[in-house]
Amino acid sequence: SVIVTADERFAIGPEPCEQLVDTTSAGDLYAAGFLHGYARGLDLATCGRLGSLAAAEVIGHVGARPAIPLSTLRGRVAALSEIADPQRISRSRPCRT
Repeated sequence: SVIVTADERFAIGPEPCEQLVDTTSAGDLYAAGFLHGYARGLDLATCGRLGSLAAAEVIGHVGARPAIPLSTLRGRVAALSEIADPQRISRSRPCRT
């Protein structure tokens, strides 16, 4: 995903999943993960990571509900931010798909 504000753009890569089973509700879960972080005042890059984690979690099994609470994904995001930061895109560069 690409998160864009008036001043910044962040490219958030997809989270790996063991097996793609069902993409039902992946977009909804991305939004839920992002908003979960946003409502708690987390920075936008972390919110994007939460969205990616939530989407990756739901596509690994059949059904639209996550198998684990979204709040448990926050610990995974904290660990990920120590390993790899999202790509910050300068305002002068156009976003690429």
